[in-house]
Amino acid sequence: MNEIISMELNILKNLKYEIITASPYQFLTILFQNLKEIDRKKDEIIYLAQYILELSLLEYKMLKFPASVKACAALYIARKLLKYENSWSKELKNVFQIYDGVLRTCAKEFTELVNFGNKTILKSLRNKYMSERFLGVYKIVENFSK
Repeated sequence: MNEIISMELNILKNLKYEIITASPYQFLTILFQNLKEIDRKKDEIIYLAQYILELSLLEYKMLKFPASVKACAALYIARKLLKYENSWSKELKNVFQIYDGVLRTCAKEFTELVNFGNKTILKSLRNKYMSERFLGVYKIVENFSK
């Protein structure tokens, strides 16, 4: 057992203890900071994207996507739900260089999660995003699935 711990310590020392990875939420924050458009829906977009990302935490199949792709796809779906004419603008494409095919695949998976999430018992997540603090954005998702 001591050998394993010793090896782990050697690995950590060689990595200089730099083992932190970025989360999808951090990438979402970067994307959101790069949005220049200012409108009343800006808070709704971020909360919807957060809801979608939280849904993905429960799904093993979403592990195949990097955090940056998940953030981009969540923002894309949130803008779609809010009926933005241009859900994935040039402005957003410039922030992260992500291939459309990968983004579409991830967005499709998120859409399935959003539809499935409305039919399952995710009460705590649903209640969180129905609250006034999150502007009741769950209602937008709920209406989408009907």
